[in-house]
Amino acid sequence: MEEIVTITNTTKIKTDNFETKMILGNAGERSIGKFLEFMNFQIQDVSKDKSKRHLGYDFVVMNSGIKVEIKSSLAVTNKMLTICIEEDANCDERYGKLRPGWLYTSTAETICFAKRSKEKNKMAVIFKFDDNFKNYYKNISKKYPLRKNYPTMLKGNPLCIGSYRKIPLKEFPPSMYATIGYYEE
Repeated sequence: MEEIVTITNTTKIKTDNFETKMILGNAGERSIGKFLEFMNFQIQDVSKDKSKRHLGYDFVVMNSGIKVEIKSSLAVTNKMLTICIEEDANCDERYGKLRPGWLYTSTAETICFAKRSKEKNKMAVIFKFDDNFKNYYKNISKKYPLRKNYPTMLKGNPLCIGSYRKIPLKEFPPSMYATIGYYEE
């Protein structure tokens, strides 16, 4: 996922490769999509539809019309489950126009954090993505540092530097989310 890019003749910095990030994100989307279909939900995958990308969701559950955003950012950090919340899609003017992250732009009603894993046992945490979630996050977020991603590169050109906070799942009351485990071949 990381690569080293020479910015000047002498300066080298770590970067994230856009295509690699998309592959990882797509794997999480496919995994959750398969799970939803297994649970007999009819879904419409809109993640590749460029005309809907600005709406900030990946699936529409056809039975209910609920819009679901999938994030492949559930991780284990220091033996704790954490989720990453993107506050800025670009937080550095050197990389173009400043843009807010999905926390502020997504029109999804449900957000699903999937744990990336090569193992067949998978896990996801699902939140209702509403004002209650956003207000709760706002109240706890300042306890955690705002981190910058490495610059994201596409074909050798810098696209953006996003910012996020890594929040332990234990910060949220269990009444705010559901945890699911599933097996994928």
